[in-house]
Parts: sequence; C-alpha cells; structure tokens
Amino acid sequence: MKNAITILVSIAIAGIFLWVALRGLDLDKIEQSLKKANYLWVGFAAVFGVSAYIFRAVRWNLLLEPMGHKISNSNSLWSISFGYLMNLTIPRSGELARSTALYGVEKVPEASQPNAGDVVYILRIGIIRESLS
Repeated sequence: MKNAITILVSIAIAGIFLWVALRGLDLDKIEQSLKKANYLWVGFAAVFGVSAYIFRAVRWNLLLEPMGHKISNSNSLWSISFGYLMNLTIPRSGELARSTALYGVEKVPEASQPNAGDVVYILRIGIIRESLS
C-alpha cells in the first residue's frame, strides 16, 4: 500500500511539473520541428552521450579501486547519472548526490568522509586545471 501511494504521489508531482514546463508552448511548432529532424544525427548524439557517461563511470571506478572499493560499473553509471540529474535542479549539488548515491548501493563512504567524495573533488579540480592551461 505504501508503495502504491508513493507511486501515485510521484506521478502527481511529475504531472504538475510537466504542466508547468509545457504550458504556453506551441505544440504544433514542436511537432513540425520533430518532423524535420534528421534522426541519424540524433542517434549519433545519443550514442556519444551515453558513451561519455560510461567512460566517466569506468574512470570513477579506476580512481576508487586503489582505495579498496571494488564497485560495479552499473552502480557507478547510475550514481553519475543521478548526480547530473541533481545538477539540473540545484547547481553543484551533483557531486554530493553522486557520492551519497554510491554509498546507498555500494556502501562506499559518502562525501563527508574521505574516499568517494575526495575522488569527486579531485576530478573537479583536474577538469578546472585542464581548462585553465
């Protein structure tokens, strides 16, 4: 019963957000744009986008392995995806969400402790350093 209520509340909240996001849009114009789209390029973009997530998941696994944490690629992938989703809602919250999500499925210490959180910030510093050089 509790699961059914949770699902119904989630669907209701999603419906409200969907209505807020779509109100005022010209759906006919969107339909015309979708008809004109070249789906070969959309497919290429999807393949490269998913590949980027997979490579990031593998990279995170490689960085955590020397610390004694052997995690599955799928759990790493879902944690990274959840982190990106959180970044869409609250900027820069994805790093904490990624570490916390990984703790939930693999019991890797979360961001308040060393290990997974440190790896997230090491990655962030490396990306910033590369962009400045």
